[in-house]
Amino acid sequence: MRKEEYWQNIGENGIKVYLYDSLDSTNNQAWRLRQEENKEFPLVVMAKRQLAGKGQRGKRWESREGGLYLSVGLNLNLPVTALSHLTIFSAATIVETFNQQNIPVRIKWLNDLVLEEKKLGGILWETKTENKLITAAVVGVGLNYENTPPPGGISLQSYFYHTIAKEPPPLQFLARQVIYSLIKGYNDYLNSGIESIINTYNKFLFHLDKEVKLGDNRGRILEVDKGGDLLVKMEAKNAQTVVRLSPEKYQLSYQKEAEGVYRISRRGK
Repeated sequence: MRKEEYWQNIGENGIKVYLYDSLDSTNNQAWRLRQEENKEFPLVVMAKRQLAGKGQRGKRWESREGGLYLSVGLNLNLPVTALSHLTIFSAATIVETFNQQNIPVRIKWLNDLVLEEKKLGGILWETKTENKLITAAVVGVGLNYENTPPPGGISLQSYFYHTIAKEPPPLQFLARQVIYSLIKGYNDYLNSGIESIINTYNKFLFHLDKEVKLGDNRGRILEVDKGGDLLVKMEAKNAQTVVRLSPEKYQLSYQKEAEGVYRISRRGK
């Protein structure tokens, strides 16, 4: 690891950015800076690679050199019931910003970033709570840029080369866009609430209105609600019913099955 330094031109509104060649996890380092070195949030941590990058539910995020790996630490004052809102506003604003750059990224429920039906990246929030309030949080964002992605993934470099036949935007530019999106998303959330942001989230939802299968029954994706649950209209024996699925218990496939539908499955099965 090299000595931390301040990257003058990448922070938003004077937010300090700490750069490293290698870290266990940018999320871990953001917390260490706050707790062990008394650095104040907000701050940004970036690394060329992570040795133990974090994914959802304890999964490991493969973080080879050439990807974008950053974390933003924020001071918050939100009820713990707003936890799902953090993922919703961050995914919505990051994807909206990418689409404004003509990069057609979509959101895979709840927190994956998708390009051409393949995983481009993901978002992970970690929080500190006190008296039923979220008082501090670190949001980690990982994107495949020019690294070789894991199976089922895609990098921005391969997308640009094969689809647009040109170089992708510089990594520093993309980092600025992600940081800007996270700060903007949080401010929009504070000013307007989750109601307007959930509309943007659903606008870019990859599986929106797609046909799916849950068990032996078919259905169609309606939306994600402001609590982060997936609403699916199921059809069975000439009847229709709307079911609400938790992202903690269910997941959606990236690819269609042979029947031409996406699969909803229980996690851990």
